[in-house]
Amino acid sequence: MKLVDVYADRRSASLLFRLLEERQPVHNISHGKMPSYDRHLQFFHSRPYAAWYLIQFDADLGRPQPETAGAIYLTRPAGRARAGDEIGIQLFKEFHGRGIGSAAIRALMDAHPRPEYFANINPTNERSIRMFGKLGFKLKQVTYSLEGGFGAKAVRGDARQVQERGDVGQGGEI
Repeated sequence: MKLVDVYADRRSASLLFRLLEERQPVHNISHGKMPSYDRHLQFFHSRPYAAWYLIQFDADLGRPQPETAGAIYLTRPAGRARAGDEIGIQLFKEFHGRGIGSAAIRALMDAHPRPEYFANINPTNERSIRMFGKLGFKLKQVTYSLEGGFGAKAVRGDARQVQERGDVGQGGEI
C-alpha cells in the first residue's frame, strides 16, 4: 500500500468523483448533496487540503496501473485555535474490512507528524468510528449543525417545544 499525491496521477479527479458517488448520503458531512462533476473539478483544482492522496496498491499481474482503494487527506489548520489537522478518508466499498483504512491513516500520520489529529465522523458511520477508535482516537466533542437557519419567531417556538419534551434542560443540558 502506498499514498500517491492526487495531483501526481491524472486519473485522480475522476477516481475521487467515483468515490463521492459511492458514498452514502447520510455519511456526508461536508456537503448536503452530490456536486456536479464541474463543481467537483473546481474543488479539486482549488487544492483544498494540506495533503491529499490516493491509497494505491502495486499493479497485479495483467493490470497496467496500480489499483486505487480510496483517498485520504489532511485539512489545512486555517486559523484553528487547536493544534493538529483533521483526517478524512474514504475507501471504495470493495476494499472495506481489509485493514487498508487503518494502514493508510498510519502512513498519513507518519508522513505528516502533528501533535494531535482529529477525525470528524458522521455518528451513523459505525465502521469509521470503530476504525478510528482502534487507532487510539478518543471522542472529544459532538457537533451539531443547522442548515438554512430560521427566524426569531421559530427559534422561540422550537426552543419551548424542545424544552417541553424534555430534550433540553436548563443551561442546554441534554
